[in-house]
Amino acid sequence: MTKDQSSDKKTSILTDHKRQGKKLVAPIKYHLKDIKFIKWLDNALPEIIWLAMLRDRHNTGRFVKIISKVAEINYAINDSKQSEKQNVINLALINDYSDLTDDQIEFLKQELKKAGYWNDVVDVFNCIVSVYPQCPLNRLVPMLAGEQSAKDELHKMRETLKKYFFRYSNDTNNIEAAALFMSSASGVLKFTNIDLIPNFDNLINLTPGNQEYERTAARIRSQFLTILSMKTNASWPHYFWNRGLELNDCE
Repeated sequence: MTKDQSSDKKTSILTDHKRQGKKLVAPIKYHLKDIKFIKWLDNALPEIIWLAMLRDRHNTGRFVKIISKVAEINYAINDSKQSEKQNVINLALINDYSDLTDDQIEFLKQELKKAGYWNDVVDVFNCIVSVYPQCPLNRLVPMLAGEQSAKDELHKMRETLKKYFFRYSNDTNNIEAAALFMSSASGVLKFTNIDLIPNFDNLINLTPGNQEYERTAARIRSQFLTILSMKTNASWPHYFWNRGLELNDCE
């Protein structure tokens, strides 16, 4: 290979790089510039803590029916937002409730009431808001009065955190699967290939340690964190843990 050929080859290889000052940045880096690294405890668990609490209060059948209805309502909200060219909302994530308009909040309430699921959802939301008064869910439920109520709910929250603390447990896999299912059913997540869709039944019909179970769980974890990594507003997870430190200091 001549010197000129070698130079041409290097030039062709680097044509898709972008120059930043004296550095050439690889395509993968500038395409992923808006994606941030997500940690299970720091970022993910606070967003779906309501799904964990809802799951612990109901059998699998009722739990699936409730989140399916929320996802259906979520799809209707996003469908209307698309016509207005607004960002989609993912009601699997607590932080996104802050983006709901007053009309959308009323629509969510009325649809859940008609389906008979509002009391199930509000029970969980009340628990969270009583401990975290600045939680985005506070627009949907009234504050619970009384210091004792807050202490009781704080105990429930701590028990939930203990149960879902470990990232790779069966319980944790199931609430991540629920969040991913809701994201897909609400139109937030679109699979370009049917082979990419996890077989959620594997988490119900198989046991941890089974090869197919572990493969499904790994895919769900990866896809769920991808959804979170695209979120730019992390105010709720930060408040969640800072508020937890305040409450610990007060005891």
